Amino acid sequence: MKARMHGGKLVVHLNAFEARLLDRVFRVILKNYELKPADLDPAVAEVWYATRGCRGAQMSAEETGEWLSALHQLKSDSIRRLEVWAGRLSASKPGGHRLALELGEADVLLKVLNDYRMMVAARQQLGEAEMNLADDFELLELPPGRRIALMEIDILGALMEQILAALLQD
Repeated sequence: MKARMHGGKLVVHLNAFEARLLDRVFRVILKNYELKPADLDPAVAEVWYATRGCRGAQMSAEETGEWLSALHQLKSDSIRRLEVWAGRLSASKPGGHRLALELGEADVLLKVLNDYRMMVAARQQLGEAEMNLADDFELLELPPGRRIALMEIDILGALMEQILAALLQD
């Protein structure tokens, strides 16, 4: 995978595997962004819509509800973009997967990738210990679902680094 600026746009070049993964990310996030916080998997709701800060700021239940509603609206505002991006990836030709975004859309892509990473980590109950495994043998001892989740998190983290590096070079 490679992200670079070209003609004022962020262009992400992907191999077939990366394109399938990114398409899956878009489709899974789409389904979850459509759900209200109360309807989400509780583990996901806890990382996407944590209210610890609201309690710390001594916000009322009504203020907390308004904050959660506003946060959900921010996520929902990305739905149309995700549908367009998923369509673009589906239309890519074999060997030539690329996603071109307006510069102002890069922050949305980064948010979506990070939300997916947090969602997968929450669902698989992955913490810092798993994120910092010392060697491949420890990774192999994990159940397959957790191993796959860690690989997805790593791949998407690398993509995020590529995007940030491309944005910094512009």
